[in-house]
Amino acid sequence: MLADYQAFWDAESVFEAREAFRAWFWWATHSRLEPFRKLVWKMRGHLDNIISYFKLSIKNGIVEGFNNKAKVVMRQSFGFRTPDLCKLVLMHCLGGLELPSI
Repeated sequence: MLADYQAFWDAESVFEAREAFRAWFWWATHSRLEPFRKLVWKMRGHLDNIISYFKLSIKNGIVEGFNNKAKVVMRQSFGFRTPDLCKLVLMHCLGGLELPSI
């Protein structure tokens, strides 16, 4: 059921998450929906990694935003002759420093 799946992601502890996954796993494996069966078996194989979300509660939005800024800076610095200069510009721009006036 969709409610069991949502309960899995809304769980506030590792124990609740495992119990909700167990309920959803049972439903999905006993359904006649082959895509659900494939998905739930794949998720079960990676369950320890997925459960780590409930242990750490870290989201990757900040990292993705930081990565996007780095890509923009690297695109702008395409004409630099050395990788060291590109690294210097990345550290300067991603460190929140102002560019010097010329």
